[in-house]
Amino acid sequence: MSAPSDHAPSDQAIFDFARNAVGSVWALELMLLLRRTAPKAWTPQALVGEMRASAAIVDASLARLETAGLLHRDDDLLTFAPASAALTTLCDALEEKYRTSPVLLINAIASPAKSGLQALADAFRLKGTDP
Repeated sequence: MSAPSDHAPSDQAIFDFARNAVGSVWALELMLLLRRTAPKAWTPQALVGEMRASAAIVDASLARLETAGLLHRDDDLLTFAPASAALTTLCDALEEKYRTSPVLLINAIASPAKSGLQALADAFRLKGTDP
């Protein structure tokens, strides 16, 4: 993991990245496995065995991570390879947040993203009042 910097992502940026790019706890666990074992290349079948998950879950998670620019695919071999330094920084922060606040991160992944209008409404909600 890289050292903390003045440009560390905010919690909200980490939660948004987890929800939008990673999308599930399965994909998060898969990303962390690939990250820990980099530069090892994995086949999807080997990941199914390592994760003790179904092929459908692993395939969906790999597709999501690949679309997010976090994996490199060479034929049937996959390696953790973020497409940019910004993605690497987000992955570092995501791993740290999962280690220190797993429930918060899991809840962020599981919760639907708020629309701009809902976020604005929530900003003006008075404390102590119910919706």
